[in-house]
This record gives sequence, structure tokens and C-alpha cells, in this order.
Amino acid sequence: MKSSTVGLSIIALSTIAYVFVELLRSAYYTSQRDKKKTFWSRFICRNSRIPFIAFRVSLEPNLIKKQVKYVCKVLVPDWRHLEDAELRVERVLGGITNRIFCVSVNKDAPNLFFNKVLVRVFGAEGIIDREKENEIFEQLAKNRIAPSFIGEFANGRIESWLQARCISIEEMRYPNISKAVAQKLAILHRFQPQGHRKSLQDSPVWESIYAWLKEAKVALKQLENTELDDSRRLLLKQIDLLVLEKELEFLRNTLRKTPSPIVFSHNDLLFGNILYDEISGTVHFVDFEYSGWNYRGFDIGNHFCECMGGTDNGIPDYTKYPTEEQQHLFCQHYLVSYGGFENVSSVNETDIKSLMIEANRYALLSHFYWGMWALCLSVDQTVDFDYLL
Repeated sequence: MKSSTVGLSIIALSTIAYVFVELLRSAYYTSQRDKKKTFWSRFICRNSRIPFIAFRVSLEPNLIKKQVKYVCKVLVPDWRHLEDAELRVERVLGGITNRIFCVSVNKDAPNLFFNKVLVRVFGAEGIIDREKENEIFEQLAKNRIAPSFIGEFANGRIESWLQARCISIEEMRYPNISKAVAQKLAILHRFQPQGHRKSLQDSPVWESIYAWLKEAKVALKQLENTELDDSRRLLLKQIDLLVLEKELEFLRNTLRKTPSPIVFSHNDLLFGNILYDEISGTVHFVDFEYSGWNYRGFDIGNHFCECMGGTDNGIPDYTKYPTEEQQHLFCQHYLVSYGGFENVSSVNETDIKSLMIEANRYALLSHFYWGMWALCLSVDQTVDFDYLL
């Protein structure tokens, strides 16, 4: 009797100890999004195990690099013992809404698991759901679709550094890179994030655009009360949101005649978000802040639009839009990858042509989406980018 009682006591104590350790771990390896859930739901559901600190990196030029070093020393494994002088912080160009930094250890440290990381400090407050973005990014990282998710802070995250280079606008239309992007995009479109699949009758992109239409009214009012040159004031007078709303309804009704499957999409495949590995000949996608469920045609059509450039100077080169031959190559290799076929001969020519039509029609929705986005962010003074270009 005593032995059984002792045995039960040991089991009970072991269970209590296990629960206590798990709760401590949950308290440390938590994220901002988990704080919205109850204590017990975090423990039972075992959500994010990404290290998190409730520290907000300042965007002030004289503070940001020092604070980027701080979050790295706290969150990157084995970096806590490093001195500030042993870390090198370099601004990475290419991000519009985010501040992106490469942080590296500038001494010989072969035992460190990470010698270089990428730090992403978020911008575009209120436009992007960062809680949702980080949840999805964690799943993408686990499935090796995105870089490794190392740590999270209040207004950003730390990712692994990819040994690849950013492609140029011209390279977007190169056959070898276009094929690689098409194949990678097909893999992304097959991805099914847990807890985010809904019974979607329509893409959430419409909800975003209509919400931005309302926000654009406020933004335009703010711009009217700021100092603008004559050309800008003339531009603002030409923006009629009532007309745009009618055009949006017309576009929505028109696109209903061209069905497009709703897939998990990147939604922002411009040249700066595509990295090319020279050795393997493969590509990596980065910057998933606009990713989510959307029309397949939108993601492909938007990528075609990005081939024209314009994010740097506001002047897209319409002659750079992919030719019919280039579109055919892209859609062909996309369908091969998406369908799991061994070669291009397995893809039906009718399906390729159909996808080309779908992408070009949904490219119109891409124009509208980014137009509303730009209007809403045109009043953001924290980002050095002219959204009204």
C-alpha cells in the first residue's frame, strides 16, 4: 500500500514539475500574438516557440542601429556575450515600408550557429496585420519556404541570412530566373497554413481594398492641409474616390467572368523580394508581409507588372511587361511544378493559354490594390519614399 502511495506521489510530483517547466518555457518562448490568448490556451495549444521580447526598436537614425544590436544580443543564440563593438550593422536597401539590416559578427567565431542575420524593423503601422504576418511566417519558415525565424520583438523580427543575391529588374525576364520563380511560386501556392484556411467564397483582397478606400478619404484630407507644390495639388484634385469606387465595382463584376482559384499568395513579387542563388540556380522569396489568401491570377499578374519597375522612380517602363513568349514560358513551368509533372510536355497548351489570360486580367486588380495602398501611406512621414510618384 505504501509503495503504491509513494509511486503515485512521485508521478504526481513529476507531473507538477513537468507542467511547471512547460509553463516557464511558455512564458519565455512566447510572442506578442500569444499574449492576447489566455495563460492556459498557450500551454495547451503550444503555439509559437519563437523567442520574443517586448522591446520596440526606435526609428530615430541615432538610435536604431544600437537598438538593433540590442535585440540581436538578446534573441540570437549565443550572441548575448558579444560586445556591441563585435557586431556590424549595415542597412540593406530595397525595403519600402520596412527598415532592413544585415547584422554580422565581425570577429572569428567558428562555434556560433549564426554569424550573420537579417533584422526587419516594421513600418506601415496600421496597414499590415503584423500579428498575422508573423504567425504565417513562422509556418513558412518551418516548411523551408521562407528564411528561418530566429526571434521576434515588438515591431520586427530576426531572420536567418540567405547566401543569395537580389535580382535586378532586367533579370526578372531572363528565362532561367523566370522558370525558377514560376516553380517556386507554384510551391508557395500549394502551401496550406494551419489555422488560416477559411471557407473562402471570394478573396480577402476586396475587403482590404474597400477598407483602404475609406482610409484614403482621410489621407487625402490630411494631404490637403499640408504644404504641397502645385503639381502635387493638381494631382490630388484629379483623384476622385467616388469614381474609383465605381470602377472597382466594374472590375469586380468583370473578373467574375474569369474564375481564378484562391491560393496562398506572396502578393508582392517584385525584384527586391526575389533572391537568386548562383551556385544552385534556385530562387528564394523574402518579405512576406503582404502574403495571404488571394487569387492565383493576382499573384502571377502582379509579378508580370513588377517586371516594368517603377518602385524606385515612379516611372514604370511599359515596354518591359513580359511578352507573350515570356508569359508562356512562365505559365508553362508554373503548371509543371504545381501539377508535379516531370516535363513541360505533360502540360496542356490550352491550360497555359488560359492561365496567361487569367494573369493578365487579374493584373488590373493588382494596379488597383497598390494604388489604394499608396494613397493610404502617402501621409506616412516615417518612410523616405514618395507614394504619390
